[in-house]
Amino acid sequence: MKEVDDKTQLLKKGDIAYRVTKFSKSKELYIERIEITFAEFTGGTFGHWYYHDNKGRSYFNRNVGKSCFKTKEEAEKEMQRRKNITKKRELLKEYERKLNEELNIENHYIIK
Repeated sequence: MKEVDDKTQLLKKGDIAYRVTKFSKSKELYIERIEITFAEFTGGTFGHWYYHDNKGRSYFNRNVGKSCFKTKEEAEKEMQRRKNITKKRELLKEYERKLNEELNIENHYIIK
């Protein structure tokens, strides 16, 4: 994974960005378009950039590319990655149930 540079400004006020979000009380994901409303460098020698969006959420450089994306395409890739992880977890749970049955070890689960 690439090292995050806290001193390089990645977003600026007025930039449009995207984030992968869940509908409340649902597992379904969608891509939310956000606008950066605030960008500021703070802290001197060990400082960092921080940003606010139009929904009142804060981000740091380390969040860009993880929870906040510069392009819709990056957000779509992340959404697909998260869906794949969910599917993998479901498949692992099912396989674990079958193994427990086969090995006669009820109530022994590693995958939560």
